[in-house]
This record gives sequence, C-alpha cells and structure tokens, in this order.
Amino acid sequence: MEGIKWDSEGQPGNAVHGDHIALTFPGCETIMNGFGTWTAIRLSQGGRSISCWRGQGASGNRTLFVAGPCPSSMDLAWELSEKGLFPDGASVLVASQSSGRGQLGRPWHSPAGNLYGTVRLLPLLPEWGGLAPLLLAEAALEVLGGLGLVAEIKWPNDVLVRRKKVGGILLEERSGVVMAGIGLNLTAAPDSGVLRGPQAMPAGFLKEFGVDISPPDMWLRLVDEIGFRMGEVLSSRKPRDVVMNLESHLAYMGEKVVVEASEAAACPATVLGLHVSGGIRVLTAQGERVFCAGSIYPAVGQR
Repeated sequence: MEGIKWDSEGQPGNAVHGDHIALTFPGCETIMNGFGTWTAIRLSQGGRSISCWRGQGASGNRTLFVAGPCPSSMDLAWELSEKGLFPDGASVLVASQSSGRGQLGRPWHSPAGNLYGTVRLLPLLPEWGGLAPLLLAEAALEVLGGLGLVAEIKWPNDVLVRRKKVGGILLEERSGVVMAGIGLNLTAAPDSGVLRGPQAMPAGFLKEFGVDISPPDMWLRLVDEIGFRMGEVLSSRKPRDVVMNLESHLAYMGEKVVVEASEAAACPATVLGLHVSGGIRVLTAQGERVFCAGSIYPAVGQR
C-alpha cells in the first residue's frame, strides 16, 4: 500500500502541560504528567490538522509522541522519522486510525479506546531479522501475562487470548530503518461481519477477559518490555533461545491447520514448531516444510 502523503511542517511548537495531552486519553493525567512538559508538533494532511505532541521521559531515554485521530500510527512514525524527529526506540501512540492496516495491507478496524502504536526498533543483526515479529509478540505475551492473561502467538504476527485474536503486529522497513506497528483490542473488537472471511480468527478484547487498562498505560508497558527484549538480543540471547521459549506459547502446536503461503497452494498440515528464521515448521503430506511467509488458520473442527 502506498504511504499517505503528508503536508507537514514538523517543527517544534509551543510547550504543553501533560494535563492537556490527557484530553486525548481521558483519565491518564498521571501518566502524561510523568513526561513533564510536552512539545506540540504541527502536522496536517490535505488541509486537515493532526494534533501531535512530543514528550521526553524523566530518564531522558524515552521519546513518546501522542496524537489524536489520524490515518495511521505507522504513517505518522515514518513522517516523523523522515524529518529527523524519531530516533531509535522512539514511539507514537494515536487515539484512533482512519486507515489502519495489518498484514498484507488488510484494513485494521481502529475505533477510539483500543491501542494503536508504532515503535522504531533498534538495529538488529541479520540473523535476527526474521524473528523480529516474534520478539515483539514475546514482549506482548510477557506484558499480558503480568496482567493475568494467558496469551498465545498465532504465527506469524497475531496475539490470541482464549483463541480469540486480541492484537496484531506489523513490521515495515525502509532504507535499514524498521518500524513495528502494534494494535491491541482493549475495549472493543470488530464484528464478525467485517472480519476476513470464514478463515479469520474470532476477535476479542482485553476488557471482556477482565483487564481494564488505558491505551497509554498499556503502550508504555509494551515499549518498556520491547526495549528490554531488544537489549537482551543485542547483548546475550541467541535465536534458538527465543524459538524454544516461544514454542511453548505457539497457538496450534501439534494441531491440524491450513497453511496459506505465496509459494504454495493452501494445504493441510500439522504444526511442529518454529524455525530460527522466524518461519513455521509444519508436517504436510509431502513431509516437513518451513514456511517463512503466509498465514495459518485452524482446520475445520480445530477452532
């Protein structure tokens, strides 16, 4: 999908207090005030003003942008990056999206109340490239576990709770810069009528599972955990360690699924685990195979 064209000044504006920013996310005054004074960034798209503010964490190493309704957090992150305002580790959280997207450019239902954010990842060594979506999913599972939820990863980029899709992860790379977009259903989920056909997972949201949390609170927990995971990768972890940990949280492990991949027709298979490339290992009628792109969904009777 071609990126949205922004008409953006992107220059720092007036200083704003955290209480003002909390108008975009009601009830989050304490969180927003934790960033001290915010700076307004002037952005517009086709004559439409986009409210955006930049905050700096008390430790000095956390850059957070907060925006009101906009086309997508991913497009906003790229625009800020192109203007030199979005360093490694910076993130943006938006109130809602009019053009949110998921895997393969599919529309992502994005009403206010849920979480829509993008973070710029630290550079990774080549052997970690294919595992980046799974590293982010691992971080999401850790945060959800801390909130009392047992979550699973549905390869390649979905987060499930009780076999309902509550979130997804999208990675985009341009000229060596990698952005990770994350969406989590906190208070609402799309109706079955807007989902992608009969193979789509049923959608769920955290509040129906007893977790009531604001988008800013959830986002800061995620960004902190992602930073921790990426730091571990750069210092001590090996791809095999991550794969072994994630396989214990892999949805449909040992179960029958249907694999849809560009390099092959949809075929029934049994999930065997993950590959260090980030692909999924499955057993088909022709033997064991590794798919590095595509998607899976449960076979009839397995959902």
